[in-house]
Amino acid sequence: MSQRAPSPVWSEARERLLGRLACTLDEQVASSPVAALIRVRRIADQARWLVIAPHDPSAPQLRAAFATYCERLRGSDAPRALRPLQLVGAGPAGDDQADAVALLFEDLACVPLGGLIRQAAGRDPELALRIAQSLTRAVYALAQVGYALDPAALEGLPIGVEHYEIGPIDPTCVGEAGEPAGRYRIVGAALHGLLTGGLPELGAGPAAPDAAPELAAGLRAVIDRLLDPAGYHSARGVLHDLELCVTELTELRGLPQPRPGREPAAFPLGTRDIGAELRVSSVLRGRQRELAEFDALARELGGGGSGLVLVSGPSGIGKTILIDAMAPRLSRGWRIRGKFDQYANNEPYATLTQALRGLVGRALDEPRPAREAWRERIVRAVAPNAELLFSVIPELRGLIGDQPAVAAIPPVESAARFGVTLRRLLAACAAEAELLIVVLDDMQWCDPASLRLIDSLLATREVSGILWICAFRDTEHPLHVQLAAARTPRVHKLVLPIGPLARAELQGFLADTLGCTAERAAALATFFRDKTDGNPLFARTLLTSLHDQGLFTFSPRHERWDWDDAAFRSAELPGDIQELIVRKIEALSPPARRLLSIASCVGHDVEAALLVDAVSQWSASRGELAAAVRECVAHGLLATTLVRAPDGAADGGEVTELLNFTHDRVQQTAHRFLDPALREAVLLAVGRALLERSSPDELADKLFRVVGYLNGGAAQAGAALRDRIVELDLVAAQRALVANAFADSVRFLRAALALLPDDHWTSRHDQTVELHVKYMHALALLGDREQENQLFELLRGRVRSNVHLGQVYELKVMLESSRGEHQVAIEHGIAGLRALGERLSARPGRLTALAELARTWRELRRIDPDDLAGRPSSRSEDAAASRLLVALSAPAYLTDPNLLAIVMMRIVRRSLAFGMSDVSSHGFAGFGLIVSGLLGAYDRALRYATVAHRLAERFANPWLAPKVDLMSGIFIQPWTRPFERCEDILARGSAVASDNADFVYASYTATSMSCLLYYRGAPLAAVSIAAEAALRHTHRARDCDMEAVVTTVIHAARCLCGETESPIDLSTAGHDDAAFLATLDERTMPIGAFFCPAIRCGVLYLHGRPDLACELGRRAGAFEANALSNPSLAEYLFYYAMALLARWPELPRAERRAARRLVRRARKRFAIWSRHCPENFAARQALLEAELARVAGRGQVLDRLNAALEAAVRHDRIQYEALAAELAARHCEAQGQPTMAELYRERALRAYQRWGATTKVALLTEQLAPRGS
Repeated sequence: MSQRAPSPVWSEARERLLGRLACTLDEQVASSPVAALIRVRRIADQARWLVIAPHDPSAPQLRAAFATYCERLRGSDAPRALRPLQLVGAGPAGDDQADAVALLFEDLACVPLGGLIRQAAGRDPELALRIAQSLTRAVYALAQVGYALDPAALEGLPIGVEHYEIGPIDPTCVGEAGEPAGRYRIVGAALHGLLTGGLPELGAGPAAPDAAPELAAGLRAVIDRLLDPAGYHSARGVLHDLELCVTELTELRGLPQPRPGREPAAFPLGTRDIGAELRVSSVLRGRQRELAEFDALARELGGGGSGLVLVSGPSGIGKTILIDAMAPRLSRGWRIRGKFDQYANNEPYATLTQALRGLVGRALDEPRPAREAWRERIVRAVAPNAELLFSVIPELRGLIGDQPAVAAIPPVESAARFGVTLRRLLAACAAEAELLIVVLDDMQWCDPASLRLIDSLLATREVSGILWICAFRDTEHPLHVQLAAARTPRVHKLVLPIGPLARAELQGFLADTLGCTAERAAALATFFRDKTDGNPLFARTLLTSLHDQGLFTFSPRHERWDWDDAAFRSAELPGDIQELIVRKIEALSPPARRLLSIASCVGHDVEAALLVDAVSQWSASRGELAAAVRECVAHGLLATTLVRAPDGAADGGEVTELLNFTHDRVQQTAHRFLDPALREAVLLAVGRALLERSSPDELADKLFRVVGYLNGGAAQAGAALRDRIVELDLVAAQRALVANAFADSVRFLRAALALLPDDHWTSRHDQTVELHVKYMHALALLGDREQENQLFELLRGRVRSNVHLGQVYELKVMLESSRGEHQVAIEHGIAGLRALGERLSARPGRLTALAELARTWRELRRIDPDDLAGRPSSRSEDAAASRLLVALSAPAYLTDPNLLAIVMMRIVRRSLAFGMSDVSSHGFAGFGLIVSGLLGAYDRALRYATVAHRLAERFANPWLAPKVDLMSGIFIQPWTRPFERCEDILARGSAVASDNADFVYASYTATSMSCLLYYRGAPLAAVSIAAEAALRHTHRARDCDMEAVVTTVIHAARCLCGETESPIDLSTAGHDDAAFLATLDERTMPIGAFFCPAIRCGVLYLHGRPDLACELGRRAGAFEANALSNPSLAEYLFYYAMALLARWPELPRAERRAARRLVRRARKRFAIWSRHCPENFAARQALLEAELARVAGRGQVLDRLNAALEAAVRHDRIQYEALAAELAARHCEAQGQPTMAELYRERALRAYQRWGATTKVALLTEQLAPRGS
């Protein structure tokens, strides 16, 4: 209705009506072409009514319409504003009452909807939603009495101004109610008009509200669905979603603006909609306790760290729907999901990478600025190993672009590199997403590779901000037990076993699904509880089964399902969920049943086109297959999903149809219908179809999947295809090995070996050797020592060339060394070298090493070191022995320094004799170490180190580069270059070692860097930070020797900073220093045995206990040879000599001779070192000279101390500046010069404070307090 000028007929009829009612007219509220809505006041008592009256009451059809409307609505459950109070006059034409036909309603302050739209369009979305809810109730009430509201009447619809209820409706504006579909489009039109200012045309198709893109996502989605003719089917569904829109608006009002491109996703629509097609309710019920516990964990996550939620329960109990309800309860984060598959677990990491592919795809769909932020963060995290990830996450290439080829490194390190790279990717994604929620379903089918990776990700401190939600079938599964019991201090953990639904929860489920009242569903709920034991899946499946038997009928008018309780007692019911699904499958046509069973062995999700291609040989036509797919979907056994590739991907925008089993139990049951003899043929057909449809790049992306299918059917393959499968298995095995998927690698290799011809050792020798070498490696990493040894014996007896023989022995040496079997590794290395024509003693003496040094030195003296790096390259046959020597150097380093020296020199001599190779750099760096440590030819050593660096650049061997950097940066260059430059070299080596997952050398280089920081007097806080970082590297490498070194640096710094139990005890709350020193064993910790007491010697000297320092100096001296040419040797000699000189007057005569020898040796060494590198050694040389002068009673003590002070300041060696000033203060005090003493004392205090040595500041303040204080 709208405002209109009254016609003469209506004016006359209105006066007659007012007279009959004994009322006066207050106002005409609205008018339509047929009737008017007026407000009247009764004269007798001033009571008000709203009245709807026709303009011309003489029309018989109007009188009948008004009478019928009043009869239907007056006694109904419609809202009070819609129900007439009485009908005034409805007799036939000519009757004396016919001139006064009208409907009386309660008075209501109201305005036409059209007026509201024009006045408040878009200003108040909540008001629009409240009106939409009232209109929904009105439409439903009219439908209950058989009416449908005419959309043409929408603009004049009266709206209450106080509670926004719908006012009286003109009987001429309703028609007979039809089907529920499209019934509520009028609500969508009204809501659209209130929000945008214009009512849409309700034609045959939907009318989307494009004019309001600023609306919340959920509200836009609801309007879209309302305007769709096939949208909502019931008032229950509309009202529920409108209320969710109100909640969404309330929540968004209190939140900050979302980041660009990160608009909150719309909530699921229609979860409580009821229609003629039975829709089983998906509303979560009975999980309030679990959600409350999850909310508590979410609050803990707000403080940082990661989380682990273990959800367990039998199949169908509702784990997935509970997990789906968890993520929206978090205030931030991106959710990714993966599902392990019982029948398609050929692909290592398939589920994790499935989840990550979804994440990368989502990032690709971000706006350009956000996409660039993702790209930059990921590239920083995974370079230079990004290429490793492209094979399992092909979408990543579309996000970050092409990346450099991954460097080739030995097998032991390459096996760990993938895991490190994947960890870095996850850490980067978690940081960019603020919180990464990783949902992993059906963890009981988890592949071994994924299990190891998840376990390491939970244990590492480097990856934070990830919430893992894992679903299991039961709490007794070994992996569930392992994860629940794992010690993960930084991971907030929650274990959620979930049980069946109670009767009340089933009652609510049935009421939601059937659209009935809870009371009506009570008896049915008892029946369902008895039959299903409260299992939600069984309850849903039983409900659909009963519906299929015709036991439920839909009432369009009442928008609900009805049933006969008695009929259930005679219904044919299954005994359990398995039987129920079996019946559903048996009811399918033979083609549909065959397609479903074939799909079950392909996987939980399968491309529809691929399945059709593979199955077409067993079906009459593609049309028949398409019909079979539709039949499976109609019976609720399969679902279809359209997946669009991200815009930024190579196949951006391409849409793929996926077929998904509606539940695991369906897939498991369908698998039983598959003829075992047909399974191999199906897998081969699927694999061949994938192979034929894939380009080389596409094949690389889906290699594991293709190979898994082909291996499953390889027994039925022809000769040419078998050869191709062998090639693919070999590639897949190598990829799996690099990806830490050792069991998968073994599986691929066994499959390949089984396909080789009987004469493979002769007809395909090279391929056979390659397969067996990789097989041996994979078995070793899997822990199968027996088979590894059998393969080793087989290979060394079968290989023909030195190249292959060297590979076999090299791998064996590396494997034994990685297990800590260093002596066994040496024995195999010596045997391999002998087989290659290189003789070497397993236990050479010092004389043998010196003889080797003399020969090597003699050969090198004839060659200018600058010419070495450019010499010709060697042949592969000749380089095999050199590569084996490099492998032998690791166990030799830990067991026999003479053997290590000979190994290094043999590499050099072979490089001179046969040409340079990619391992020559290792030999020249090692020889530089020997020349530096044994001969003291520091400049010559530096030239060989330079040769090593040039060779490393020439051959681009990233595996050896960190080893060269370590030897150069800690053993060679510190004697000729400032420590700061050496730190740069070590930092480079540490980064490359970390990228290579070479944990051992990452540990060595990081430890060496923290030591150099300590030696050069960096602020102690910085030393502690670097040492803590190095400690993490030592833990990952399981390197107890380097761990002892780093632990000593950490506690030495803490002691100097006043954070230990006393100035002479490095113990802390978590560290017993005496017990720690007692664990040092030269056999397992050769470096630590020397380094740990040597560093403590310096701390105790600085803290005024030279007696204790001398004890530790003597202990370190027993292991001095282990220092080689490490600068810790200088640290030891300096502080031990200074401690001896401090105690000189009290030293017993028996000790003085040894003390004098050590002091003389220290003086001589520092004089040499200072000439080669004054930056590192000049201050210490001057300090030694000053102490020697003091002990000898010679003059110039203060001059020498001043020289030390100047050298320390010039080269920024703050600890020696402080020590020189302290000793000068003591000297001046002893000489009776208190003023000078006070100046030096203040200088010492300031320097110690800058260093961070608060303990020393306190001691010095007490010991050298100025007189009179």
